[in-house]
Amino acid sequence: MNTKINVAFVTSDNNPYSGAFKSAVVLCDQLRRNFNVNPIIILPKKGEGTHLIRSYNIKYKIIRSSSWIVPVNSSFKYKLKKIIFMLIINFLARIRYRLFLKHNKIDVIHINTSYHYAVASVAISKQIPLVWHLREFLEEDQKQKFLLKSKSLNTISKSNKIIAISKSLKEKYVENFKNKLVVIYNGLDKDLYYKDRTVFNSKKINIISVGVVREKKGQHYLIEACGKIRKMGYTDFHVSLIGQTNKSYMEDMINPIIKKYNLEKFVSILGPKDEATTIEYYKNSDIVFVGSSSEAFGRVTVEGMMAGSLVVGANTAATKEIIDNGKTGVLFNFNEENSLYNLLENIFKNKTNFRKIAKDGQIASLEKFTALRNAKLIYNIYNELLIKKYILIEI
Repeated sequence: MNTKINVAFVTSDNNPYSGAFKSAVVLCDQLRRNFNVNPIIILPKKGEGTHLIRSYNIKYKIIRSSSWIVPVNSSFKYKLKKIIFMLIINFLARIRYRLFLKHNKIDVIHINTSYHYAVASVAISKQIPLVWHLREFLEEDQKQKFLLKSKSLNTISKSNKIIAISKSLKEKYVENFKNKLVVIYNGLDKDLYYKDRTVFNSKKINIISVGVVREKKGQHYLIEACGKIRKMGYTDFHVSLIGQTNKSYMEDMINPIIKKYNLEKFVSILGPKDEATTIEYYKNSDIVFVGSSSEAFGRVTVEGMMAGSLVVGANTAATKEIIDNGKTGVLFNFNEENSLYNLLENIFKNKTNFRKIAKDGQIASLEKFTALRNAKLIYNIYNELLIKKYILIEI
């Protein structure tokens, strides 16, 4: 196709710290700069993410809308209020969507996560090709679920193409969406994350964990293993937890472990950082820890690899897809009590052996997980859908 493809890219939040949001913005930037695409991001509410969008000079529009997701343990009263709110807010949103899509001559609608849906009915009724991105394990990782599951899955199934960001996530939904479901791994801007370097060059080993600090992300496994490492006499290390913290998790699990092993000087709780600051932490770390039990993709995994760090990940979900154990990173097992401790001790004793693994991981990330590669695969989908649409119109 020779003309510009106008794409409405609908996000589920407006949060610059969200991996899904950052992936959407970078994807739109790559599509605009390298392919024949004019993306416009539609946001469901006001938020700090607009600063990130502006930094990339991408067009955006705020259309207030509600998700169809609720916490897994929601009460009947909460669900009822949610339904009423959804009906009102999304009724108004659909009116605005219709006007926006018509005014901007939108060719393709791309929904960024499984959270938001209101624009889908407009796309279906107007026969605008609809692409739906699935980026998260809801129940397994985020303790969230569809308010009306069968209705939600039925709506998503009416998309023209559904993208899962890992084979693990595809397996969850393959029976629901079958032939419409494809796997496309997320991509990162290598110009931001790549650094030609060698890890373990200084006496002190810097370990970081990036992302929300909560039980499902497994930071307590790291702190416990480091406590045992210190108990064995290793003191040349430091752990930094970067990301929003869950108060109860900190009070009930993280802080008691720190106190138990006297790790106050060895662990820093840094809270959320902006992208530029976080990238600098990556580039100055020796080890990036990924301890999620249900990682849908693992943006942090690839960020760590691309920055040249050794990634230590849990042998679960998409993490084990991305990491070739012992070749591009290393994996530990939750069900083996000292698996992570033994792995860290081995790294501490044999730093030289793990430098090559970190470097090979960086090379693999540049081959498989760049933003340009991700954008090209998605651009091909847009083209395919529009060609089919025009053929049907001609017939």
